[in-house]
Amino acid sequence: MTQSGQFFSKVLYGGSHQGSAVNLIKGDADVAAFDDADLMPYLKVTKGSWDKVGSTFTVKDNADAPFTSLTGKSVVNIAMMPVQQGPWVYNTKALSKDDQKKIATEFTSKSFAQNKQIFSEPNAKTPMMFPKKSDKSKLVKVTDKWYAPTHKLVGY
Repeated sequence: MTQSGQFFSKVLYGGSHQGSAVNLIKGDADVAAFDDADLMPYLKVTKGSWDKVGSTFTVKDNADAPFTSLTGKSVVNIAMMPVQQGPWVYNTKALSKDDQKKIATEFTSKSFAQNKQIFSEPNAKTPMMFPKKSDKSKLVKVTDKWYAPTHKLVGY
């Protein structure tokens, strides 16, 4: 929904995933859409889990801006849909084939997947870029075809 009046009386744009969550938590919006990865630094699960509908998320006591004035406020997950992680890309016109291969090999390596500054251990108190769901969690090399479900979801 991009216009006010067709379904909702007013549509707000948060400008970011965090901004959409702030609009919801402050009570300026009745519903909002945002991804979990962008909110892990600010919210904690107080009932349920990150991947379950009906779970409650509460603003952390030490949350940084824009959540600093919202400590202790909670929201409930009413729906969710999987969206693939955005790609990590390199410029094929600026890099040699050898450099492209080196980058892809490093990013998809076991040592990269074990980097605790990138992959959070299960139940880590401080989430990193990606949650590590198992010992098999890692980045994989894909083509644009892999993103077909997301393209369909957002109308590409």
